[in-house]
Amino acid sequence: MGGEAEVLSGNGIIRTPLRDLSVAIGVCTEFFPIDSLDYDFKTLDRSSKECFVADKSKFPSTTSSIEVEIWAVPERYKTSFEWNKPGISSDFLYKLAEVEPQIWIYAHASAF
Repeated sequence: MGGEAEVLSGNGIIRTPLRDLSVAIGVCTEFFPIDSLDYDFKTLDRSSKECFVADKSKFPSTTSSIEVEIWAVPERYKTSFEWNKPGISSDFLYKLAEVEPQIWIYAHASAF
């Protein structure tokens, strides 16, 4: 699903440039069924090096899917992310801080 960084307009999509942002904005959201994560990870021969990895054992046992969001977070507006998404555990948050705006990826449990 697209986030605030892309807006539907008629038959197209308007993409928001990520430079000079005045707030943190959501780029996209994806839902993953938790029962397929181990299989998919092994099938695609992935390694955890330079990947966002969320330990599924830290999610509640009732979790049936994981929601992953990607945000563009300007250095000077980190508080706008924290206001929108309070209480995100550092276990489920990955920050790519070498770029501006920073790219933050986080996961949280969903039960569908």
